[in-house]
Amino acid sequence: MKLSNINRKKGEINMANIEKELTPQMAERMRLLMRVPIFLDAPCPIFAQAEKLGLSDEQKKKLVEIENEARAKARAVLTSEQQAKRLDVPEKPVTMMDTYPALKTML
Repeated sequence: MKLSNINRKKGEINMANIEKELTPQMAERMRLLMRVPIFLDAPCPIFAQAEKLGLSDEQKKKLVEIENEARAKARAVLTSEQQAKRLDVPEKPVTMMDTYPALKTML
């Protein structure tokens, strides 16, 4: 289902209207994030449920280590040319809503 086809209580969301509010880089990142599969048993989604699951500090630390290792391995697969083509990657992880606060009012 496309974001532009989703109806919310505040009305219909139109992707073209959302993209008018974003810089080209933000729009590109948003389109990428909308296509990324998320496994709910992966480190990041588990970490996002830390409070609900009652994770200890040690468990949270281990999840961060696992995620960092996986990211390093994924980057190692890319050639230097491919690395140069990637989108800028923030130092710290961010949620889609953190990256695009304007979306909060639209959703």
